[in-house]
Amino acid sequence: NWKAGKYLDEYDKLLNEYYRKAQNALTSEMKIKLVESQKKWLSYYENEKKFIYNLNDFGNHNSSLCCWNYYIEMLEKRVLFLREIYLGHFQNPNAFKGN
Repeated sequence: NWKAGKYLDEYDKLLNEYYRKAQNALTSEMKIKLVESQKKWLSYYENEKKFIYNLNDFGNHNSSLCCWNYYIEMLEKRVLFLREIYLGHFQNPNAFKGN
């Protein structure tokens, strides 16, 4: 699905952008924790994609669309989470630079 692939590409760009911005907003200690969190999330994301792929019957168009929608939803949620970190929308002021 070309359109879904384009969404995945866009969310991947946003994921990288907000990951970098979130890293720059955090103290050194929290940056290390974010790196670990991101590594674990990426592993989860890759494993989840494989699992979803294996659940699907790709002879069925609806099944394929559902698969793409899950991939996009997972990326979107992580992008929004990283954006919230970058914007400083969390309660611990000691986690962020300049506080």
